Amino acid sequence: MSAESSASGRGSEGAESSDRALDMFAAGEDGEFTLHEVDTSCITYKAIMVGEVHTGKTSLFLHLSGRDISASPMNSGIDYTSVKRVVGGTDVRVLYFDTAGVETHKYSLSNQYYRKTDAVLLVYNVADEDSMHKLDDWNMDVRGQCTARPYISFLVGTKSDLTSDPRHSSTDVSMEMAQEVAEHLHCVDSYRISAKTGDGVEDMLLSIAGHLQRMNAGRPPKVPRLPSDQPNKPNAKCAC
Repeated sequence: MSAESSASGRGSEGAESSDRALDMFAAGEDGEFTLHEVDTSCITYKAIMVGEVHTGKTSLFLHLSGRDISASPMNSGIDYTSVKRVVGGTDVRVLYFDTAGVETHKYSLSNQYYRKTDAVLLVYNVADEDSMHKLDDWNMDVRGQCTARPYISFLVGTKSDLTSDPRHSSTDVSMEMAQEVAEHLHCVDSYRISAKTGDGVEDMLLSIAGHLQRMNAGRPPKVPRLPSDQPNKPNAKCAC
């Protein structure tokens, strides 16, 4: 990781961590979100990772969290990590959410996971072409859930360190194929990274932060509010 801060929201118990991560984006009356443990001086965005199992989402997440991907067991439950970068002289924080195995039961994912989403990372394994083709279904799911606010999508090919392995050569995704899929899925950018080696990860983080800033140019700064700032209205409708 760079000198900018990165902090994980993982708790000691998976279920508690999942609830806490989702509760961070409690609905506000005007569609803003409440963050409980995040620096309130930063413009903050929410990014979610979706894709098939074994595509490297959790390994990428652990890399962003500063944890050892080789020594960490597979998580179960939704988790998040906070990554801050400087874009055009402005601190930009992106909260990256990971399903961490919950995607095995795609339709059991809570709509809270999609709530207040600013960016969607459509993740596939560059050594497994089938995992990329299945992103069509994930993209349809995201489009059905994220209807209340604009968001931008990114195509992320993981495990780039495997592309030189002859055992995967027949299923490798070419750069040309990835570009075609990115256009088909209306992604604003595509990346090829390795959580194992870190190759391409930093460039991806800076690019995503920049795209989010440009998408929100001209809108009021989205600074998270403290819980005490929330209107106390029981029965308020969900501001997904």
